[in-house]
Amino acid sequence: MFDPQFSWDPIAGAARYEVEVNPSADFAVGSKVCCTDPTTGTSLSPVKLLGNNRYFWRVRAIDNDGNAGQWNNGPTFTKTFDVVDGQPSIHNLRVEDNLGALVTSATQNPVVRWDPVPGAAGYEIQGFVWNGSSCDYLHAAWDNSVSAPAWTPVGGPGGHIGPAAWPNPNSGNASPNTGGPARGQVYCIQVRAYTDDDVTGKGIVSPATDLAPAFTYAAADPADPSAPDMPADKYRTPQTGSVSTRVPLFTWEARPGAAGYYVVVARDPQFTQVTDVATTTVPAYAPRSTSDPRKWTDETTSYYWAVIPVNSSGGGSVPLPPAGAPQPFDKRSVPPANISPGPSADVPTQPVFRWTPAEGALNYQLQVARDADFGDLLENVTTTSTAYTTSSTYPADTVLYWRVRANDDAKTGLTWSSTSTFRRRLPAPDIAPGNPGGGTTIPVLSWNPVSGAVSYDMHVDQADGTTKDFSMSSTSFTPTLFYGHRHLALEGACELPERSIGVRLRRLHRLAGLRSPHRRAERRQGHQDVDAAAVHVESGPRGEAVQDRHLYQQRIRRDHQERDDREHELGAGPLRPRLRDRWEAVLADRHGGSGRQCRGVRDRHVHTAPGHPTDDRRLLAKGQDRQSHRHAQGLERQGPA
Repeated sequence: MFDPQFSWDPIAGAARYEVEVNPSADFAVGSKVCCTDPTTGTSLSPVKLLGNNRYFWRVRAIDNDGNAGQWNNGPTFTKTFDVVDGQPSIHNLRVEDNLGALVTSATQNPVVRWDPVPGAAGYEIQGFVWNGSSCDYLHAAWDNSVSAPAWTPVGGPGGHIGPAAWPNPNSGNASPNTGGPARGQVYCIQVRAYTDDDVTGKGIVSPATDLAPAFTYAAADPADPSAPDMPADKYRTPQTGSVSTRVPLFTWEARPGAAGYYVVVARDPQFTQVTDVATTTVPAYAPRSTSDPRKWTDETTSYYWAVIPVNSSGGGSVPLPPAGAPQPFDKRSVPPANISPGPSADVPTQPVFRWTPAEGALNYQLQVARDADFGDLLENVTTTSTAYTTSSTYPADTVLYWRVRANDDAKTGLTWSSTSTFRRRLPAPDIAPGNPGGGTTIPVLSWNPVSGAVSYDMHVDQADGTTKDFSMSSTSFTPTLFYGHRHLALEGACELPERSIGVRLRRLHRLAGLRSPHRRAERRQGHQDVDAAAVHVESGPRGEAVQDRHLYQQRIRRDHQERDDREHELGAGPLRPRLRDRWEAVLADRHGGSGRQCRGVRDRHVHTAPGHPTDDRRLLAKGQDRQSHRHAQGLERQGPA
């Protein structure tokens, strides 16, 4: 495993998660290698590489107040790079000549080649002298780094050529390139792939693959003092008009009498913008990774290259800048392919970006923006992984754009991937089964937890036109007191944690609509003399916060107004004095007075929950004595329809 990606199940109420990766089973503090920043998602891909080792990892949830839960250990894993059991790390390691023919013994023009390694940013190639029975691994004849899977000897007669603006030739002697093969010697070859440094700053390399013996570096033909030419038909690769997906290997036919060659690569046919200059004694050149790296950017316009042969005295006949048929080619790497989020995807959780690896990538740059031109960036991160879980808070219900590209060994940004779009959809709290739609008791409303939510907001539209808002971290809402028999409308919202761009997200969702019966006359007239102003709310099963806006005097005034309205409806008659006395008894019982005894009368404001099938007339019918019952029957008969 060379690209570990951790994931776990969400924990209700967790605002973020802390992940620790450690090579020590007891998670010794000094041995921790990852990770310093918490994540708000349920997965994590380290942005820096882990060294090749065996690791233990664990994760724990942290709530919005910073309280941490228990650690949960994940399975152990072994991080490796380019290790496949029973197979060499470098595949198809071989020696060819400049024309592509396989070399099995001696050659004047050695070209070492191999297949590219997934995840490799470059390669280290070392040469050792073969002593007839083994390789002298204690003394390297050369130690070079290349970004493409090919190597050739460099160095030869001559120094700087061309205008002063041209770079000095890559002769193979600049660090980390040292030495080179000698003619007539037999050599072994050892190749390793490397990638970016690990979290401690140490290099990560693959196991070595050897070819022993590899080739005999045969003596060159005698050089000629005449000036060799370089006809256009002698160029081999890259061919004119071709497209190279990596730093190319340059080959050409050997020129009779040439003691060496200059290779010049430019971005224009006039060679005013020169990218690379090198000297070599063989008709092939594989660009090196040096302390002064030459940048091979991806371009939609062409590169141009030319070869300048040199005679035995260091002279040549090709003019500078070279006018002899410069060879154009394009260099465009294969960009990563976006995997997720897919095109126009709706993402209900914290987005996790995934893409395919790119050849020669040292690391990757990911961008997320509000616009297709990526002028308004929400995310701009560099990671060595092929996945990234964001902890930023993206705007909801908005089309967002994302793309990714590889950076090569010289930290040059390569071709961007195609642009994908997605929308961050915030989940609404789903109503839990069994929520009441009415009844005789104070209801307990509950909903299913929303992944990533740290709190929930409850909005109450009350019968008198006023509203109340509550906030809680639990997934239940319990009124401890309310009165009134009007419609009660409730809405809930989940709150997600803020991070990075500081956008606070809310998603409202109607949780319940509870309606209590009321008089048809009030329904016809839109009368709202009874409200639900007294609402005490607990959050959670035991209650965390209680709010009370009930004003006792307001309630008294409303009751007396209701009594006067009732008298006005009944008008004068033989029952009026007795009903007035009875109503006074109800009010006295309701507010703790003595009055007449009516133990069966219920407090409508306190006990009549939404959906209760009773009103004042039914309450009066609860009297114990038959006379009270008759009075209630008379009231029901004479009351409004």
